Amino acid sequence: MERTLVANTVLHTKLDIEPKLDREDLGNPGMPGLWERLYERDRMLGTMRVPVTERGLQCGDVCLQAGVVPASTSKRPATP
Repeated sequence: MERTLVANTVLHTKLDIEPKLDREDLGNPGMPGLWERLYERDRMLGTMRVPVTERGLQCGDVCLQAGVVPASTSKRPATP
């Protein structure tokens, strides 16, 4: 049975990128090891008790539809 991966859009406000969670290289082939870098950084900030909202990752589609505007909007404008 073949599985289809469905992923919500995620925005990384610090790097100003939109990682593609359904791709091995997160859709950024020029950034080798991106997943490891993002994961390591998030774990470190978590141990420092930095709130999730300040760690750089933010949901995209669902949040934008709800009117939540990411801290960096140069890649993607908010939808009404």
